[in-house]
Amino acid sequence: TLDVKPPRLFEGNRNPGFKAHMQLKDLKIVLDTAQEYGIPISGTVANAGLFQQMIDLGLGELDNSAVVGVIEQLAGVEIP
Repeated sequence: TLDVKPPRLFEGNRNPGFKAHMQLKDLKIVLDTAQEYGIPISGTVANAGLFQQMIDLGLGELDNSAVVGVIEQLAGVEIP
């Protein structure tokens, strides 16, 4: 993944591989499990928030790596 996705993002390719809405579903399962066992996972909470924003923007069908678009919007920058 680390070998494949960065070049795709820099090319502007955010076509679906593993769709963002499925990533959010999986993150919610992790969050529910962590809560059940009392395990703090603040990084996962933050990531789930980014994916939720992505879904809210109507981008849930894009590749999960396209979450960088939410970060771009928050930072007011765009990956060249």
